[in-house]
Amino acid sequence: MKKLFFVTAVISVFASCKKEKEETVKETIISGNITLLVDESVFPIVEDQKSIFEKTYRAKIKLHPKTETEVLNNIIEDSVRVSVLTKVLSAEEESALSYTVTPRITKFAIDAVVFITNKKEQDSLIGLDEVYAYLNGRDSQIKSLVFDNPNSSVTRNVFEKLGVEKERIKTIYSQGTSSELIKFISENEGHIGVIGINWLTQTPTELLKHSQNIKMLSVKNVKTDDTNDEYIYPSQVNIGKKTYPLTRELFLLNYQGTSGLGMGFASFVASDIGQKIVLTSGLAPIKLEPMNINIKKDTN
Repeated sequence: MKKLFFVTAVISVFASCKKEKEETVKETIISGNITLLVDESVFPIVEDQKSIFEKTYRAKIKLHPKTETEVLNNIIEDSVRVSVLTKVLSAEEESALSYTVTPRITKFAIDAVVFITNKKEQDSLIGLDEVYAYLNGRDSQIKSLVFDNPNSSVTRNVFEKLGVEKERIKTIYSQGTSSELIKFISENEGHIGVIGINWLTQTPTELLKHSQNIKMLSVKNVKTDDTNDEYIYPSQVNIGKKTYPLTRELFLLNYQGTSGLGMGFASFVASDIGQKIVLTSGLAPIKLEPMNINIKKDTN
């Protein structure tokens, strides 16, 4: 009994020392601990990058998915210094910061906002003119348009692209998160969902049974003198060449002001390894040539 108590005590002390050692690892560009806020609509690609980075270096990165609005507020309030967004801070947002630091901005991927429907739907095309009419309460062939979240970058991207007044955001129908939107569209016909393509090119295992019941639509740009009537499918090549109308770039924003782990992770996602991770994810890398690939997922 005394031996058992002694062994247990030794194990407890060892575990405690190990935990303390892990928690006190000095932060450098490849070691230490950091919290990183991520735009929820592009969470899967950042999660993949983080997984490989942690296996390569003695570092721990805690990811917190949030809406774009929440991430921006956290940056301004100085509750986080490193984040991934589909935009950089505007001059007005920069002026609202409670601290002074020159940010390090790293562009590392090209993403897209896509429209999805239940696979049973016959339509596979959608025009942004019709989306504009729907969002402004006018007659439209669209009967129901469902967004991920009113405060998401997806919603902002669409409204800015079409020049729809922000006040109209209050009238949209949303599901709260990307995963909830995928489930909703897979189980309900008659609706068109609006979501970041990253959730479809890297669908989490628990959502595969739902994503198999939805399809992405080809999109026709708003009609102007500079556009044609062609419907463009959101393939990796079309996203990389930005011929698809609703592409957007992903940025790692580092406001640490020091050579910390944020800088190391930024260098990683922009490196050849990080860019290959982007390429295999179905998004378009910044440095490598995009290509059409089929990603097979093991559902077992």
